[in-house]
Amino acid sequence: CLEVIRSGPPAFGATAEVDAKESLFWELKTLLWRDLQVDKVISAAQVADFIATAKAKCLPAVGPGADGALTALRNLGEEKFAASDRTDAAIAAYRRLETVAVERNLITFDDMPMRAALLLRHEAGVRQHWQQRFQYVLVDEAQDLSPAQHEVARQLSGGYGNLMLIGDLAQAVYSFRGADPKGFVDFVAAASSVYRIRTNYRSAREICRRATQCVGREAWNLSGAVLPHDGAPVGDRFTIYSEEHADADDEAAAVVASIQTRQKHSKRWSDFAVLYRTTAQVRAIENALIEARVPYRIYAGRSFYERAEILDILAYLR
Repeated sequence: CLEVIRSGPPAFGATAEVDAKESLFWELKTLLWRDLQVDKVISAAQVADFIATAKAKCLPAVGPGADGALTALRNLGEEKFAASDRTDAAIAAYRRLETVAVERNLITFDDMPMRAALLLRHEAGVRQHWQQRFQYVLVDEAQDLSPAQHEVARQLSGGYGNLMLIGDLAQAVYSFRGADPKGFVDFVAAASSVYRIRTNYRSAREICRRATQCVGREAWNLSGAVLPHDGAPVGDRFTIYSEEHADADDEAAAVVASIQTRQKHSKRWSDFAVLYRTTAQVRAIENALIEARVPYRIYAGRSFYERAEILDILAYLR
């Protein structure tokens, strides 16, 4: 997306510097109480979520396309807040933050798909250049694309009309980042050819069976049940827990409590393992293990408390 943006006029961020440190979002709280005086109406976290969703939906607050996006922004605010004063505050904060970004010539990572999509939408010359460059466009993990990313893919493939999306609706887990599986569903419905690959060559039969049970009915109807290959082992039976937790700390505490209960039945600590999806989850798990005085070791990663910045802070506090 950034390469596409660099090929357009400055109004779309061609000369902007990437705000890698996310300095703009660090100023949100100050902006809310000092510039807009709405900090009592809406929190910085709520505004940040509103802005990220708006950009994922390709709804700019300033610059090209902003005038036509106002109604959609209001609808988004009503959907998220169900209160007109919060909607007004969120839109005002979004506008102000984008104005600051323009003044400082900065572009954020959330900006990139949106600005690339807007550039390809509004600048015919740039659009034709990129469409001629790619005869075939293939996108993997398409169930996790945002509306802005979907538009970029459609625009880039508009010259030759060869667009292929690869995805699995059952693996759509990034809606909190602005991904919208509906775009993938709509593409499949309208596609000239659909190839369904249902055979799993990596997992045991028991895992395939339980996976089919877990995924939503809509995902199952679109892609079909997950089938093991002919030579797949049966696999061990296992238990799936689906309790809801208040936050990451509550979930981590429940995991450690479960380990402690099982360890009492003549188990060794080394018989247990906790697998997590992202390194951001390690802090909560580590804290729960430390508080419960459960010995642990981290493989293929670093302890949260061994990171350089954490060691520096702890040394300062001492």
